[in-house]
Amino acid sequence: MIKRTRVPEKLNNSAKNIIVLILGTLLSFLALEAIVRFYPSAILLSYLEGRGTFKPSKWRADIGEIAPPHQKGSRCANCFRIYPIYSNSLGFRGKDWNGNKGFRIAILGDSCLEGLEVEEGESTSVMLAKLLNKDIFNTAISSSATFKQVAIYKKFLRPLKPNLVLLFFLPDNDILENSCELTELLVGKNNMTNPCGYFSGNDIKIRTGSQRRLPPDGVIRKFIKDNCKSCIILNRVIFQLAYKMLYKHNSIYNQVYLPVHTREWREAWLITEKALSELRQEIENDGGKLVVFIIPAWANTIRDAKELNSAIYNHFPEGFDLNHPIKVTKDLMAKHNIPFLSLMPYLLEYRDKFNLEFPYFSYRCDGHWNPLGHFIVSHIVAKYLVENGWVPFPAQDKDILLKKIDNDLALPPRKILGEDAYRQIYKRGFYCGHSDAAKVLEQN
Repeated sequence: MIKRTRVPEKLNNSAKNIIVLILGTLLSFLALEAIVRFYPSAILLSYLEGRGTFKPSKWRADIGEIAPPHQKGSRCANCFRIYPIYSNSLGFRGKDWNGNKGFRIAILGDSCLEGLEVEEGESTSVMLAKLLNKDIFNTAISSSATFKQVAIYKKFLRPLKPNLVLLFFLPDNDILENSCELTELLVGKNNMTNPCGYFSGNDIKIRTGSQRRLPPDGVIRKFIKDNCKSCIILNRVIFQLAYKMLYKHNSIYNQVYLPVHTREWREAWLITEKALSELRQEIENDGGKLVVFIIPAWANTIRDAKELNSAIYNHFPEGFDLNHPIKVTKDLMAKHNIPFLSLMPYLLEYRDKFNLEFPYFSYRCDGHWNPLGHFIVSHIVAKYLVENGWVPFPAQDKDILLKKIDNDLALPPRKILGEDAYRQIYKRGFYCGHSDAAKVLEQN
């Protein structure tokens, strides 16, 4: 007679629990996969697409990274999704340029003015063009410091001979990215893709960036990316949680706020001064004029110092001064008689007038301007240009435009954005697009 061995009840229950766990996990995957494929929400799509389907850069030997032409894609973060975003035949955001009309204006800048975080028609360049009723060639592109902007001007703008070039300068990033030495310390030698400057003895020389070569996806990774959308979402959720827990902020970013500079930072400011001088000379040699607008960092718009502990800025060195980069930039412009306007006091004036709440002119997870930020900046810039005679206007048209600008700047945030967009940005925390900013701009 065969003796049967009795399986312990505890072991039997453990096996059942494991089976239930496996089946539950599998069913959860299948349910998530079905939701993503058949009922995708903007929030799920933002996780599925990562930073979005709009490719931000393609490397060129003479310029560095620039967006590929003729794109249609999205821009995402875990607090917004913008779709669609277009690039023109040159790789810059928006429609192809028409360079055959009267007075022409060009924009040089980085991601703030590229505006991938707002819909078509809501970026500063588009709104400014409508306010001024002028052609505007927007060459702003992410990670674009002054030496790269010099190269962009020579390659793309010089043939169009703009009458006026507007440089939007962000001291918090541009000083670092103009310096090859600081950039290499930050990203490593193999990831330096854009032009930068360095000292050779007492001379400043320019180095072009090198192409970044990313390893191709393996067979298994490619199969998962192509066939398991829920796997991608879960991977990105887990990565974001781990990133917040383990990420150590690189202190190089925030050394620009220290009033006492190291040798590297003193040289970075001198390199930037040379780049600005070269850019101005190139523009004036072509018969144009350069005007600089100094962009405040997100941290410059905060009301409460406790908000420095946000996800965007949270590791400032002891003794830092948030206003220091702007002060030095203003002194540098004055030294070289370059016309400039600091945007910060005007943004703070609007913030305080309407008691604008966090995240002010940006997003909860991203320091770039939201539609309200682009709307206010475009009006500040337009008013400065018209009042100071940088853009020609008949007297009657000038008065009408200035009155409209003042009326628009007197509108509260809810009126500019619309109730739904305002709630998404300032209450709900996830922006799905479709503010009223472009519609308000068209109103008299």
